[in-house]
Amino acid sequence: YPVTDYTVLERDGLKVAVFGVLGEDADDAAPMSGMAFTPIAEAAERVVEELQAEEAPDYIICLSHSGTRDGKGEDYALAKAVDGIDVIISGHTHTTLTESIRVNDTLIVSCGEYTQNLGMLTVSKEGERVELVDYQLIPVDETVAGTMT
Repeated sequence: YPVTDYTVLERDGLKVAVFGVLGEDADDAAPMSGMAFTPIAEAAERVVEELQAEEAPDYIICLSHSGTRDGKGEDYALAKAVDGIDVIISGHTHTTLTESIRVNDTLIVSCGEYTQNLGMLTVSKEGERVELVDYQLIPVDETVAGTMT
């Protein structure tokens, strides 16, 4: 399978690296998959170090299927444990975060469950620290262009 640890997108001179992780219970949820899972902080640290050394991206984004609960959870722990992740887009727990959570230099956002919201995030970078410019959740309903009724 053409699975890679990350992908790097380049647009208008901006280089954004994206990688994904699964939560601790991924193996429990699919025990017959035959897959071997590395603990998420260990895997993320390895990927972030490789990205910084080989790709030098402007931003590093983690797509996480680990989750947040009450402002904590696996994604909170991931942000505490691994330096260099600018944004964690959190999933799995179906948490709707109306405001981003900052953990060290990482922002965590989550749009909630079943595509009820479209998240719009704008960030900038001051040196090595990502800064929140704007974060909005846009309800996906009949007012959103392109929505099927």
